[in-house]
Amino acid sequence: MNKEQFNAIFPNIIQDLVSLLMEKQNLDFENALVVLYDSELFEKLSEEETKFWYFSTEKLYEMWEYEQKTGKTMSVDYL
Repeated sequence: MNKEQFNAIFPNIIQDLVSLLMEKQNLDFENALVVLYDSELFEKLSEEETKFWYFSTEKLYEMWEYEQKTGKTMSVDYL
């Protein structure tokens, strides 16, 4: 995927993930953004070459939740 394509889909991925954080964590929009932006997952997701954008919103949420519980980023060796 080229940079232009990635930049086109990235906001949609973030929007969906923030919506899921709001729903599952009972957060308002601002706090959902804060917890996402403060995560390692967001850093990885922001880099096209990591291919984290390939995961479903539900899988990304699971990865975020794992990071919150363990302090580690979930391994994605199978990509």
